[in-house]
Amino acid sequence: KAWFASALGTGAFHGDGHAGNLLVTPDERLAVLDWGIVGRLDPDTQRFFRRTVEGAMGDDSAWPDVYEHMTSIYGTALRDQLGLTDEQAVALIRMQIEPIFSRPFGEIRLTDLLATTDSPAQKAREAAPSTGDEVAALTAAARRGAREAVALWRADRRRRRDLIASGAHETSFDRAMFLLGKQLVYFDRYGKLFLPDVPILWEREAFERLLAEPVVPAESAGRQGP
Repeated sequence: KAWFASALGTGAFHGDGHAGNLLVTPDERLAVLDWGIVGRLDPDTQRFFRRTVEGAMGDDSAWPDVYEHMTSIYGTALRDQLGLTDEQAVALIRMQIEPIFSRPFGEIRLTDLLATTDSPAQKAREAAPSTGDEVAALTAAARRGAREAVALWRADRRRRRDLIASGAHETSFDRAMFLLGKQLVYFDRYGKLFLPDVPILWEREAFERLLAEPVVPAESAGRQGP
């Protein structure tokens, strides 16, 4: 909850949230240590993230916004390859993302949200080449094993290193999602260890209050004091 409060409320988040960087103080507050790695969401990416959480909590109007932002970054190639309408593409994105937030940790893999360098459409065809139902195949492909998800994350990290070495520049969305992927690996592990029976958005009232608050940019929040 503390991590989501930071990311959703200010657009900045701790980029290395493993257990060694989290302590409970004697007065039962959470202390987050070692801010050497910080993720920063630009306003559009932060809105995308907030709308994704709002959609997972039941706001049907959020999913077209999520789809619109994704197409603004990556284009419509996946939709076109699968022969989908915009409405079908929105439904497909919802089918992939919503369960990851709403089902218990023990039943899902947060790492399924990690970006990959392989074509999702190609993965779908390989998963069920004879069915012709590419939407169902793509959904099935999204449920890959945790080992493959981590391997894909590492492959994406290598790709990004090569891209940086070449002098090319990625979008702020790509950079933020890469750091987000690192946190998902941690959250997935600890969720399965300690909270296997609850979803990541288990305390709905807390998230509803958080999303109802106005966004305060991290730069302003840092000047306001405790």
